[in-house]
Amino acid sequence: MKIITFLILLLSPTFVFSQAKIEIDTIEVNYRIKDSIGVTSQIPQIKNGVNAVAKEKINSDIRKYFMAGITKDSAEYVNEILKQYELTTLEEYLELEDGELMPDDESEAFEITYLSDNLLNFTYSYQRLPFRGRYQFFFYSSQYDLRTGNKLKFDDFLTIEKDTLISIFRKKGYSISPQSGPDTPFLIVPIDEYDQYVEENIKYLFDKNDDFSCIDFYFIEKGNDLHLMFKFQCAGPYLADYGISMRYLQPYIMYSEFKNRFKLWGNNIYSLIGYDYLTLGNKIEFQEYTLTNTGSGFLLSNYNKAATAEYGIIICHSSTKTYHLFIKYQTVKDKKKGIITDIIELDKNELMGHLFVEFCETKNGGDSEIIALVKDRKDNSGYYTKIVKAWRANRKSGKFESVKKNKIKRCANESYGI
Repeated sequence: MKIITFLILLLSPTFVFSQAKIEIDTIEVNYRIKDSIGVTSQIPQIKNGVNAVAKEKINSDIRKYFMAGITKDSAEYVNEILKQYELTTLEEYLELEDGELMPDDESEAFEITYLSDNLLNFTYSYQRLPFRGRYQFFFYSSQYDLRTGNKLKFDDFLTIEKDTLISIFRKKGYSISPQSGPDTPFLIVPIDEYDQYVEENIKYLFDKNDDFSCIDFYFIEKGNDLHLMFKFQCAGPYLADYGISMRYLQPYIMYSEFKNRFKLWGNNIYSLIGYDYLTLGNKIEFQEYTLTNTGSGFLLSNYNKAATAEYGIIICHSSTKTYHLFIKYQTVKDKKKGIITDIIELDKNELMGHLFVEFCETKNGGDSEIIALVKDRKDNSGYYTKIVKAWRANRKSGKFESVKKNKIKRCANESYGI
């Protein structure tokens, strides 16, 4: 029986990221078939700091990368091994092991290259040295949204044309070349203008229909600087690393958290009109103030079931103001988006003794588009009748339109069960 142990390069078994308040443990996972196969991996798993749904999705996906994270039953696993080596029985496989004709050196490793409140960047590498052969290298990188557990793609971070990225990369990027000296195992060097791998590999990021890719990307902190890194996998006997500071890519950054980092949102909240609300983080850094996105709000009643879009109101806050965002929800190419179409701004002093409510009525009856600022009632009555301000969330125009308060008969008190 041969036990294959896959090595993990770790500084410690547990990572605690105090800034993001997220704790990641490493767990030992074993896959055993009695008297024949044994595989052991040390696998990182999120322990705390992430909601249960996202944690389960991410942890489950990470396990799939590791050799011991096998989900197949023993019969299926053995059949695949036999097919790989063109064998018919497990005994033949064990004879090859005993004869040292099987791979004699294998190792796997992982790294958490970037972690924040909203983003986890995990990388996995695997090396295999066949008997009397040359090393084979494999590398994978995944970026996880810690709010949803979903994987993110390159265009979730940057909106940039292929030729533009290649041009900037050639001018501002660098490669990491292995060196022979023990004190300088790697050397950062500028991109050679004749480096053919830059163009040949970056093109795979933009080819949506290509099942074969020579490149994976990841993010890493270097000092106080954020870098975009590429692992070029079609560049010779080793996996070449190329990088560039995100400072040079600021005009093309789409990801909310990175926009915060470089203060790219503009002066104030009105720069968000037209933006997809579902891509925003919990905090937005403007030049003038910081916005807290609580995620609270409500959907407008969908009176037309044949409509292709839903509409809602989302509430956000700065230190002095409350903002109500008019959102149009629509699915485009199987991806749901929530486009911000208009904003109501209220000073927090205006909310003293007042409430922002929906479900208001005019003389013509209930109107699902009307929202209002009303005076609070201490008697917890079923309806508010003292209207301070009112608006129509017009689905056709995507705008908040002012409505004269004397047009509003009353608004329902949801706390009363209406």
